[in-house]
Amino acid sequence: MGIGTATWLALFVAGLFEYKFDANLFLENPALIGTLVAIVYVLGVIVDRVIRGIFMPTFEQKAERGIFSKAIINHILKIAPYIREDNLSMELEKFIRTKSDALASKIDYNRSRLRICRAWVVHFVLIAASLTWWHFRVSIVGLDTYLWLVGIDILFLVLTWRTTFLLTRDHQKDLEESFRIVTKSAAGLAATVK
Repeated sequence: MGIGTATWLALFVAGLFEYKFDANLFLENPALIGTLVAIVYVLGVIVDRVIRGIFMPTFEQKAERGIFSKAIINHILKIAPYIREDNLSMELEKFIRTKSDALASKIDYNRSRLRICRAWVVHFVLIAASLTWWHFRVSIVGLDTYLWLVGIDILFLVLTWRTTFLLTRDHQKDLEESFRIVTKSAAGLAATVK
């Protein structure tokens, strides 16, 4: 996620100072590479948190409402009354983690893919905007190259947006299915112990 942030931020700053990129910069100053890797990592963590704040009330809560009907929520609260309905997805994740390492790993994997896609939705928008800003300030590439780059960026934006939507819905379905699995397993285990 830091690479996306570094890309649009570098283009924006280059446009601001009308800078034309020079590949020799890193060849002449190899210590910059390590410094930039550390900065890029931290930027990725920070921007991921900001992007999460944008997507939680939009994509994720909408998907949650689409998957968790009132009947399903009541069923969940009947089995696990300490789960807070106002933070249902996060509470279900915690509940499932305490019951099954395998399902927790599956949730982690799916959430990682979701986090990457939702971050890149924002990155693609900001890369196109920063590229446009840089291009019109510096004009180092031809108009056809610029349009091709923006077109590819928009294509990836649309594909990533759609994938983010599907992964968000799938994540909510996984939570609901995983809850059913762990509560059936617990019920079956309790029945055999009696």
